[in-house]
Amino acid sequence: VNGVQYGNSLTENERIYVSEKLIESITIINKYLNIDFKTLGFSYGARGKAGSIAHYQDANKVLAFNRGWDGALIHELGHAIDYQLGLVSHNIPYEIRKAYRAKLEKHPLLRLKLKYYMCNKEIFARMFEGWVKLNMPDATEYMIFLETDASIPDMTPEVLTWFNNAIKGMVKE
Repeated sequence: VNGVQYGNSLTENERIYVSEKLIESITIINKYLNIDFKTLGFSYGARGKAGSIAHYQDANKVLAFNRGWDGALIHELGHAIDYQLGLVSHNIPYEIRKAYRAKLEKHPLLRLKLKYYMCNKEIFARMFEGWVKLNMPDATEYMIFLETDASIPDMTPEVLTWFNNAIKGMVKE
């Protein structure tokens, strides 16, 4: 990777934990995808954004994680991939967005943050989470929240076809 940054509040044990999990995760991801991790930096407890578990900083190519970071790696990597591909998220078809919105509106808590969830970049990152659940059987809980998640678009054939086409150059055969 380009670099790893640790905040002052992280204990030595936390630094060891995130380092080991990051190496394990990159090893798994590299079996399925062509991602140049040398272009990405990772920050744990140093670049926090209030109210979020993690976020992606495209200007610095950094995936930044706050406390409670387990499960956020794939989502933030989805944002990095979207930017690397030239924000393909802006091309998500209307029908896919419409179906996802209908799913969110059925969930009382998610409906309250509809504007956030309906942002194309968020939809893409959540599609990536769904794609990983389907295509990386050895993904760990550190990489992705493995429980059923109402905030992930249904990975219908239409969604999978669009998403596979969007990331086709990154998927290993």
